[in-house]
Amino acid sequence: MASTSVEYTVQQVDNCRFTSWYEALRVHSIRSIAIPLPEEFVASLLQDQILVQEDLYPSSFVAAVKDAIHRLGGRVFAKLDWSSAKDAKWILANSLCCRSFADILMLLKASDFITHDLTQAYDGCSDVGTKRRPDTFHLVLKKWCHLFDSMHFRCFVRAKKLLGISQRNCTERYDFLASEATQDT
Repeated sequence: MASTSVEYTVQQVDNCRFTSWYEALRVHSIRSIAIPLPEEFVASLLQDQILVQEDLYPSSFVAAVKDAIHRLGGRVFAKLDWSSAKDAKWILANSLCCRSFADILMLLKASDFITHDLTQAYDGCSDVGTKRRPDTFHLVLKKWCHLFDSMHFRCFVRAKKLLGISQRNCTERYDFLASEATQDT
């Protein structure tokens, strides 16, 4: 029996990075700021201990994060290039809302999804070769918004044309979505 798995290329995976698409879709997206991660910060995210001391990281990076939090209204949703730390919201009283550098650091360090982005982003790519990870990572801070899980969707776009939309949270059934008629756009 033939394998039915889909193989991706490194370029296809990179095309899904926040920094690859945000500028083109900025007017349709939640206000966000992407900050390049210094290697010291990446290395600290992969260590077992959580050290929340700001002076362990480049002061310019800490200042950029604090400035972004302020510019985005004082509350942000933090993620890396591909994934959020939704598996670690327990560390912030079951919320993904971050108000400080320390909140962001604790949330990212507690997340297996973030570790995957940092260590296995290209696993399974057909052309991975010796490149095991991107040259740079980004901390993406989005203005905090209260969003309903039922209203999160993935949009599939090719050549600036919307090809399809699917429910993002596939583990739950939302009856009111099923009652909506299929639409051609």
